Amino acid sequence: MKKIKAVALSDLHLGDTESLLYQDNKNKENIIDITTDKISQLPDPKDGEKGQIDELILMGDIADLSEAKPKIAYDNLKVFLNKLLDKVNISKIIYVIGNHDHHLWVELIEYNQKKKYMDCVKTNILIHKENDDFFKERFGNIDVDMLFTYPNYIIQSDDPCATFFFHHGHFLSETVIEGMVNKEKVKDLEDLENRATRDMEFVWWNLKKIDPIKERFYDLIVRKAEYFFQKRSSRGTTFVEDSKPIADDYMLKSMAWYLNKICKINLRLNEDFHLIFGHTHQGGRLLRDDRTLRIQGRFITVWNTGGWIVPTDLWSPDAYIFYIEEKKENGKITLIPNAFKIVAFPEETNYPNAEGDYDRSILYKCLSRIGK
Repeated sequence: MKKIKAVALSDLHLGDTESLLYQDNKNKENIIDITTDKISQLPDPKDGEKGQIDELILMGDIADLSEAKPKIAYDNLKVFLNKLLDKVNISKIIYVIGNHDHHLWVELIEYNQKKKYMDCVKTNILIHKENDDFFKERFGNIDVDMLFTYPNYIIQSDDPCATFFFHHGHFLSETVIEGMVNKEKVKDLEDLENRATRDMEFVWWNLKKIDPIKERFYDLIVRKAEYFFQKRSSRGTTFVEDSKPIADDYMLKSMAWYLNKICKINLRLNEDFHLIFGHTHQGGRLLRDDRTLRIQGRFITVWNTGGWIVPTDLWSPDAYIFYIEEKKENGKITLIPNAFKIVAFPEETNYPNAEGDYDRSILYKCLSRIGK
């Protein structure tokens, strides 16, 4: 059986009707079973046994409190987690908050410290299995300890030297660091959050009432835009064939700014550094060999876990599952990163050898629910 150190997902947008994972009493067309089956097979368990994953890292925009009613978002979260836990043993769940679920962080902090968020110390919260009604209402009777952290989570090994830096990705985007904060005046991580919180809560929590109008307008724009693009291949499941660039020039610069100035990371000698983020819904990776991003004079590897929101009926979302396998050899533990994509079969009805995980009709059903 393989030793799986961590599995990371982001941008599931549970509760949003456009998510591939959306479920209610009427809708059974989703890929929860397919997705949880694939995750459960990562440890390569023996027949009749459940595999083991040390950490499930939920990298933000998991329960979509921006686009869905809280009860629907949390009900969808419970369904997903319970189905996954039925198939694989998970030692701990780490929830790294994003922008669409930022209000969850506000609620957790205020509940824990009994005062207004801006007056609180923003620190990690560990919820044990024996949780109370506040947590049961949101996460159910999950029999796993949950660590809530914002905005980063880090896994490190010493020999060989490696760091895996998990961040949702909103603090790398132009929308937040140009539109909501004065980038040049930000001093540190706490200052960045204090500057961004008010606008983030307004945009991704308080504006919920106009979502149906916003979604219908977005749908109209997307469908008009389809006339100007060729139909993209739905077959590819590789990083190269079926993904947009995961980072433009602005985002590459913001990554360097965020890691160096804001998080003040200090790379160790011969460190293999990996930045894993989501938010953009454009999954894929930039390898060190691409010589694309330097941090403190050294190249790092960048991964994007994509998103699970259906963009159009032409192609699958860039929905990636990132994982770290732990191998022990000659007394050394090596952490090996990898990722795979969940993708729809091609439109053709006869595809015995085509790559794919789920029927394309699910995409059409997701699109039909936009704005509803």
